[in-house]
Amino acid sequence: EHWEQSSEPSSPSPGRRRSYSPSHLPASVRACEMASTVCEDTAELHDAPEEVRRKVKRLAKYVRTSKHMIAFTGAGVSTAAGIPDFRSGVNTSLETGAGAWVLRASTPDVRKANAARRVATTTVKAVPTSTHMSLVKLHGNGKGPLKALVSQNTDGLHRRSGMPPEALAELHGK
Repeated sequence: EHWEQSSEPSSPSPGRRRSYSPSHLPASVRACEMASTVCEDTAELHDAPEEVRRKVKRLAKYVRTSKHMIAFTGAGVSTAAGIPDFRSGVNTSLETGAGAWVLRASTPDVRKANAARRVATTTVKAVPTSTHMSLVKLHGNGKGPLKALVSQNTDGLHRRSGMPPEALAELHGK
């Protein structure tokens, strides 16, 4: 697997690249990482466009030939709806900004800077994304290949998208 460390989110890379290196994180977050708390290495990995196309084609082939599949989703499926996740780093490319756990472990200055650029909504106002709707379509009222959806989300978007409750298993911690 090829990837490069980069502090420039737009730097070219033939394979995967990090959006930033951990050394560019604020000291408070680095200290949190060193303490082995909830702030693990939060660098984002991005595949090159050709690699994304290759993976999408492969996934589409698996879905087309599947008679029985299960999907497992987490916070990333709802960030496009404007709902922040928990683990994204302070330098995330997501409009929702840094994750809740990372912000909790950060300094007040980092939290203030994040709030200034954050574009987020509440779970009450959020609308299901194209990913949520695609999963409903794959389920097809039980006639499609998606037989069950397991989600770690607490935002209710899978239910609001029309996923039948009998096909949805919601697993969350405290």
